[in-house]
Amino acid sequence: MDTKIFKHFTTVEFGVGAAETIGDKVKEFGGTKALLVTDPGLISTGMIDTIEKYLQDAHIPVVRFADIKGNPVVGCIGQGVKVMKDNGCDITIAIGGGSSMDVAKAINIVEANGGNILDYEVTREGQKNPLKNRKKPLIAIPTTSGTGSEVTIWSVLTDPARNMKASFGHPWYAPDLALADPVLTISVPAGLTAATGMDALTHAIEAYTSIAPMPQTDALALHAIELIAQNLRQAVANGKNIPAREGMLMGSLMAGMAFNSSPVGCVHAMAHTLGGAYDTPHGVANAIMLPYVMEYNITACPERFADVAIAMGETGDGLSITETADKSIAAVKRMSSDVGIPRLREVGCKKEDIPKLAELAFGDMNHNGNPKPMTVDKMIEIYNEAY
Repeated sequence: MDTKIFKHFTTVEFGVGAAETIGDKVKEFGGTKALLVTDPGLISTGMIDTIEKYLQDAHIPVVRFADIKGNPVVGCIGQGVKVMKDNGCDITIAIGGGSSMDVAKAINIVEANGGNILDYEVTREGQKNPLKNRKKPLIAIPTTSGTGSEVTIWSVLTDPARNMKASFGHPWYAPDLALADPVLTISVPAGLTAATGMDALTHAIEAYTSIAPMPQTDALALHAIELIAQNLRQAVANGKNIPAREGMLMGSLMAGMAFNSSPVGCVHAMAHTLGGAYDTPHGVANAIMLPYVMEYNITACPERFADVAIAMGETGDGLSITETADKSIAAVKRMSSDVGIPRLREVGCKKEDIPKLAELAFGDMNHNGNPKPMTVDKMIEIYNEAY
């Protein structure tokens, strides 16, 4: 029997002011002391002080863990677990972008199951070891509009020993609650807004054109593409544009819900390799690779790429499906150019590294979701095209 499973495990409260309810939400989960996982950059904005004030007003003690890089490494998870245990925290709050949320998810899993986070890596062959214990409650508060990590079952971390990114995923990683407040995204600088927005677009396009689509994810992904196409340029141009920020936050969230159940593909596989090798921001790496992998995949499902083009505002009037599908690639390249995404050669990639990058990308578990079979040689060609 060909069974399809739609996965969604996170309650979402969306809208201006959602984050202000954090104290009450912690109490609803029975939390008495919170581990707040965030990053140094966000602390410098003063936003974390505001969130902690909401918690203090609700008489919830808070312990911070902020030893997190833009591409977080596996080694920080053990540190976070120690802070959580030493301080007796019984609930975790992740506030920030995907880095903070991915770290918080992994901390909770290791705290509950023991060992090292690498014990639970997911490779192309599956998860190394089963999870036995559910995590403590996790509340996610996104401050960027890109990863959708506030609603996903995935965590991605850099393993410096292998110079690559490792994936971890299971329904128990998913946050229990997401408080999605567009006001918290206003201070995100234009470059990060562009990178995270293109990350969300990649999630939506790969989910819609994946090897395993389904009606629920199709609806989420297509609407996410529309929202991102309508709002990303405006959000980059003027970060205080609340309607644009709201559209981007919802688009990012919906894209995350889509790829929980319809997997991403070789854009992510090739982007993860760039992040592991050069510390390239994930959204930038996805944006660089997206149009070139789309061009390779387009013959596998041209009707779906035609839908992507139309969702991005292109017209298919009087054109064949193939001609309309080709417009999706042009639309993505134009979007990347308009928001300032660099070329591959501009992010530190060395041309002589490309064969090794392709080998690593071929082994990435996201390779499994690609709609068209891929080879190492073809990945080399695609990297060279993006260069």
